[in-house]
Amino acid sequence: GMKARGDWALCEGVNHFILHVYIHQPWEDRKPGVNAWFGTEFNRHNTWFSAQKAWLEYLRRSCFMLQQGTRAADVAYFIGEDTPKMTGLRQPPLPPGFDFDYINAEVLQEKLSVRDGVLTLPHGATYRLLVLPEWPTMRPRVLRSLRDLVKAGATILGPPPTQSPSLRDYPHSDKVVQELADEMWGDADSLESGERRLGKGKIIWGKTLEEVLRNMDILPAFTSDVSLLHTQRVVGDTQIYFVTNPHPREVVTTASFRVSGKAPELWWPHTGRSESPAIFDLAGNSVRVPLRLGPHGSVFVVFRKQAEPASRIVSVERNGKLLLDPKQPNRLDADGMQLIINNNGSIEARDGRSGNYRLQTADGSTHRLQMDSVPAPVQLTGPWEVLFTPGWGAPEQVTFAHLSDWTLRPEEGIQHYSGKACYRKTFMLTESMQDKHLRLELGEVRDLATVRLNGLDLGTLWLAPWHLDITDAVRPGNNLLEIEVVNPWNNRLVGDAKLPRAQRVTFLAKDSVSKEAPLLPAGLMGPVTLHVVEHGEVE
Repeated sequence: GMKARGDWALCEGVNHFILHVYIHQPWEDRKPGVNAWFGTEFNRHNTWFSAQKAWLEYLRRSCFMLQQGTRAADVAYFIGEDTPKMTGLRQPPLPPGFDFDYINAEVLQEKLSVRDGVLTLPHGATYRLLVLPEWPTMRPRVLRSLRDLVKAGATILGPPPTQSPSLRDYPHSDKVVQELADEMWGDADSLESGERRLGKGKIIWGKTLEEVLRNMDILPAFTSDVSLLHTQRVVGDTQIYFVTNPHPREVVTTASFRVSGKAPELWWPHTGRSESPAIFDLAGNSVRVPLRLGPHGSVFVVFRKQAEPASRIVSVERNGKLLLDPKQPNRLDADGMQLIINNNGSIEARDGRSGNYRLQTADGSTHRLQMDSVPAPVQLTGPWEVLFTPGWGAPEQVTFAHLSDWTLRPEEGIQHYSGKACYRKTFMLTESMQDKHLRLELGEVRDLATVRLNGLDLGTLWLAPWHLDITDAVRPGNNLLEIEVVNPWNNRLVGDAKLPRAQRVTFLAKDSVSKEAPLLPAGLMGPVTLHVVEHGEVE
């Protein structure tokens, strides 16, 4: 929930977070301790406090990227002059694929200028269109600034004002507003919609934003087959798009970016990993990129370099069957196989099915690729040793015959357990999996999982897909797998709410959870499986 809300805020223009609330905890033996009746607790007594670094790293990387350069938005909405005022109304509504900023009277009067028909601020932000609120009031000074901007080449959308909101110079101020409106809008009152040239610019009223932007030949900055959220930054010649999936399910889509002739790079903020896909399409002033995002997954799509024809794949065949057809550019799919451009310019294939591949690049050259069959995934079945933190109701050590949700266990102490539990299992690496690229998939986890293999910390997973590369940690023979899972305080607090205060193991300064509150799924539900990931290099 916090990630989805945070990603929404990032797409609204936020690029710096303050974590709230951190309350001083004077007692070591009273947990969760002193609490507020609002916000999210980030204090040291939170169950996931010591395991949240991976999420904070995600926020750090995302904020760093979104603090680069200037925000890219086509539309500026003037918020009006009534007070107090921080934001405005988006009327008419913004079409999908476009971004906006709010702008107030002070900035409009003192900082906004026009360069080659584009509204420009001193720090570099630009707008193609200024939208006025559908209100009848505007101070004469602001209206004069608007008139000067239009004469200099700006385009504005909105109705003419009829009076000033201020009593300064009243009633003369209303007369000045009416005279300026007549100069700018002309006979607008007699027409439901229209447009009028004034100097180098234009005034439009009564039309939808979609119609206005289309008539100005302004294409959406971002489109997708599936509804996604986005925001954009510009750093010189580099364009940075942040794209996030607002859905609690995986999505596979083709996204279009308003970029001309540049190659996409995928920067994954939850891992810090980046890669250059070899499959994408150039279409006029846009670049189309296939994207696969997990539930609430996010990615930065960065455009820095010109696309090289020798590295862009336009056709893929497997065993003579066409998977990617250059005659059907709307379908950017190679049957789930990833084709990545390495730093040395070679093309690497991942997750492909076995077979003989023939690939063609945009310069017309043909390449071969052989993908061998891989062993079937191996599920780690049988008993798991599970260690719970003593003193919180659950047994210190118990054996699970199979993986399941803690709330479905017969032990009441495990049903209501909150905190950290360590799952341990020893498994034998089969001969067919030795010397292979291996991926460990955890199935379903609630809510954080730190994975260690043979004593090596492989990191903390906190969102789907719940998998990681174990190639460098696995070894022939026996392997010790340890998975530390953390869930929030809810389940223990619900259990304690049903008990007399003298029998409770938790303490809250203010009761915030009812005994009727539902238990939240918890633990490692699995299935836990080992997968061989076939890698191949294109000849």
